[in-house]
Amino acid sequence: FEDGTGYWEVWAPIRPKKGPALGAVRMEVSLQAAASLGNAVWKIMAVAGLATITCLILVLSYFLRRTIQNDRKLRLTENENVNLSAQLRDAERQLVMKEKLAVMGQLTASFAHEIGTPLNAMGGHLDLLRGDLVKEGAKESWMRRLDILRDQLQKIENIVKGFLQSTAKPVTQFQLLDLNKVMDKTLQIVSPRLDAMGVRLDKSLDNRLGPVRAVPLDVEQVLLNLLNNSLDSLQSKRRAMPAHASRLEVFSRYRREGLAEWVELGVLDTGTGIPRKDLERVFEPFYTTKAVGEGTGLGLTICREILEKYQGRLEIESKEGAWTKVTLRMPYGANA
Repeated sequence: FEDGTGYWEVWAPIRPKKGPALGAVRMEVSLQAAASLGNAVWKIMAVAGLATITCLILVLSYFLRRTIQNDRKLRLTENENVNLSAQLRDAERQLVMKEKLAVMGQLTASFAHEIGTPLNAMGGHLDLLRGDLVKEGAKESWMRRLDILRDQLQKIENIVKGFLQSTAKPVTQFQLLDLNKVMDKTLQIVSPRLDAMGVRLDKSLDNRLGPVRAVPLDVEQVLLNLLNNSLDSLQSKRRAMPAHASRLEVFSRYRREGLAEWVELGVLDTGTGIPRKDLERVFEPFYTTKAVGEGTGLGLTICREILEKYQGRLEIESKEGAWTKVTLRMPYGANA
């Protein structure tokens, strides 16, 4: 071109199908225009490509988010299923355990009643025999022996009565209790064992304790279980160490933790103690460290269930081969 820019020159001949060429068509194309057109095409393609890539990224991001969300929902669902399965198994175990405990309660109550019937008959015949001997002027030594038999029979009857009260307690008979008196009453039930074993009893009861609202037989049952466990432990140690000086200590005291007020009743014995590996399992139903036939493993389980009704708890400390201390804690003002 005249301005000095380059161009493409294209010639195209014009000819019929047969014969010489009749002429030609000449076309000139500016290189600058062609370059501009090419640049425009490349820009359009670049923009289109960028838009396509952006769309792909957005689509992939969307599906990635959905995948992550679905994965989270799946994990949550799996966790919920695991929790529900665990709750179902726990519920099944609790139902089975409650059924076992109910059956055991019926059996023990029936057993105590069966014992009570012949005891009453024996007591009646002893009274009749004593009356006959008095009429016949029997020796005084015979009368003393009859009195001893009657006293021992009365102790057995008291033990059975206490046992029946513990296994057939009213459900909603709440009273304001003097826990020191409850402790003394329970000690009377186990006093024949204490005397027979020659156990030294130490009492440290706080007379300043206020009353606690509870079902009397609930507290009696817990204390009776704890005392019998201690006596069993002392008896086992006495078998292994005949010269061992058996000692049983019971105590009561007031505790304050922040705004909470607690009353504590405790039983400490110098028996065999509890191995460390067993301390975490002592509240499991039917778990016992005693020999076969000497324990069911239900005592502490029942005690814990009773105290949970009052927002209370049991605390156990022990040193194997030396001692065990069990503390019953009940809050003031708790209602079952």
